[in-house]
Amino acid sequence: MLRSYGVIPHAIILDTNVLIDLLSPDKYTDEQFYTLISGSNFFGDILIPRQVLDEWNYIKDNTTEIHHNNIGKNATEIMKLIKKFPNQLGKNETEEVISNLQKMARRSYEYTYGTRKKQIDKFIADFVTIIDTRSNKLDSIVVDLAIKSFEPFFANEHGNPKNEATDALIFFGIVNFMEKNRKDYNKVVFVSFNKNEFAERGNPTKLHTNLAEYFNSLDIHFTNHLKSAYEFLELSPEEYSLGGQIAKANKDRENFLSDDYFIVCPKEGCNNEVHINLDTILVGKEYYFVCRKCQSTWSTGETLYDQLY
Repeated sequence: MLRSYGVIPHAIILDTNVLIDLLSPDKYTDEQFYTLISGSNFFGDILIPRQVLDEWNYIKDNTTEIHHNNIGKNATEIMKLIKKFPNQLGKNETEEVISNLQKMARRSYEYTYGTRKKQIDKFIADFVTIIDTRSNKLDSIVVDLAIKSFEPFFANEHGNPKNEATDALIFFGIVNFMEKNRKDYNKVVFVSFNKNEFAERGNPTKLHTNLAEYFNSLDIHFTNHLKSAYEFLELSPEEYSLGGQIAKANKDRENFLSDDYFIVCPKEGCNNEVHINLDTILVGKEYYFVCRKCQSTWSTGETLYDQLY
């Protein structure tokens, strides 16, 4: 069911690594992803510290580029092995198969996780509450903690000083926000896989002892995965349902990644692939293609009315 007027919402607070993991294959299922981005309509609010948003904007494109490069590296290694084949005909046929598989792997990643990146950006812009992590009060707290070598952010490890002021700002930014707004939420959970800065050493599911007292005083739960966050919030089947329905609707997307569904960007020097269905936008009453690489747009030749009749 949709959120009802007067019902106190839950809150999920996300760390940067959770957003980045959403772009990594096999980290989060489609159901878990779509449950998150549909959550503002159902179980509660999604909150992101300002520092997390800045980090996300800085590294998101590099993350998808790394995954694309890894696909290329794997194919290159296989090609090196193919060159050792004594049968020339067999080698040529196998090279063609590997090349096609590489192309499909790139498309599969781009139109699953690359699409997630665009959806996350829109979701953040439209629905996410941003927690302020910079103020004179927070800066003063972090400086004081640094002077005291407060663990886990400013510990001295193996004779080397450790300075994680960014994570300290994220954590105490959450504390500062919830000191003012905790009454507005039912259950609150902070999700982070940053086992070095937030978790107890050797136990990534448990908040560091020095930090636990702050969260305990505000009744904030800590976990390292969205699945366990959903379990903590005790989401009902109805609250899971939309995420599951969207995931189900997308399960056959691999069937629409053949060459028949792609054209080449016409901008000189680009040559990027553009999906004829997924890379379109509606401007006024006319549909336009949008290149994901260079952002060029050009008319599809179809209008809104063509879709209606």
